[in-house]
Amino acid sequence: MHKKSVFFGMGIGMVCMVLIAFAAYTVQRAANANEADFLTAYDPNYEAEDAGEDTFELDHDFIVALAREMGMVFLDEVYFPDPPQPEPEPELEPDPPQPEPEPEPTPEPEPDMRILRRFTIPVGANATQFARVLEEADVIDSAEEFLEFLQVHDYAHLIRAGTFHLYTGSDFWEIVDAVVHGN
Repeated sequence: MHKKSVFFGMGIGMVCMVLIAFAAYTVQRAANANEADFLTAYDPNYEAEDAGEDTFELDHDFIVALAREMGMVFLDEVYFPDPPQPEPEPELEPDPPQPEPEPEPTPEPEPDMRILRRFTIPVGANATQFARVLEEADVIDSAEEFLEFLQVHDYAHLIRAGTFHLYTGSDFWEIVDAVVHGN
């Protein structure tokens, strides 16, 4: 940091401090002057320097009259109504008992129609050949859809050669889990 900028900043800070102090002094002086005028105007013991100046005393009745003109009241004159009470709810007669509906018969579960298939992926087979082998073994319905799945999820280059067992109608994730991860 340069010395010149440090001294310049200190100079601006001192000027600002003097301006703030002067403003505070001026405001305090004006407030004290107004306070003195206020106190002397309503002080019943204040003696006017000029005998011709009107002076008056503030008594209790005068203050109450001024307050009533402004709409003020004493606390004991205020009416606080009781909060409204909620109306009691009429008692309802209970509904007559309804006959229970007969439960619907649950259908018998269909036997699992999936068949375990055995297939072999030859060494050096690419993803297209792999998808065709799965389609021929009825493990998948569409070789094109499975090939697209492998490419989208970046599994096309991870296919292992070997003999595998999968059920017909297996979803694509099950196939990847078995052929790529060996599970």
